[in-house]
Amino acid sequence: MYQFSDGEHQLNEILGSLLMVEEDGCLFLLDEPDTHFNPKWRAKLIKLFNYLSAKKLNRQNLPEVVRKHEILLTTHSPYVVSDSEKMDVYLFRRTKEGANIKNPEPQTYGASIGFLNEEIFGRDNSISEYSNFDLETLKSSVQTLQDIEDAREKLFDFGESIEKFDALRFLREKQQELESKK
Repeated sequence: MYQFSDGEHQLNEILGSLLMVEEDGCLFLLDEPDTHFNPKWRAKLIKLFNYLSAKKLNRQNLPEVVRKHEILLTTHSPYVVSDSEKMDVYLFRRTKEGANIKNPEPQTYGASIGFLNEEIFGRDNSISEYSNFDLETLKSSVQTLQDIEDAREKLFDFGESIEKFDALRFLREKQQELESKK
């Protein structure tokens, strides 16, 4: 017997709800509908919503899009934001006075996940805190040419990332600095 995952249950409920409502002009309010989705499904979510909520959808001629339903959703997914025009994205920031709500400055539609993580979600690393801490510790431990060789060896334990590339560049510059002092 096959059992659905939480993400499969959630996808079935959301898409089923959109398909069941036949009258035009319904407003769907969805609170983080992509919570249990894998990255592949998150990347397809807006495409599915547009397909299911539109009478006529033509990416080549946006002004003629006629919606059957409107969908308002909250998300922490850069994949969902990347499929949305900036005029359709609202950033909510908590302030001492209450809340600040505004559209993002840069265009979000088609923006890279890394760019959105930094600009919208305030995440300037492409890797987790734990592994980033290890990379920073590794860099700060370098004092000698032997330390550089040891650090390069330890970098083989890390997967590919911008942060690993930056660490390699740091080691190369540190090596040049140490060699120039000889």
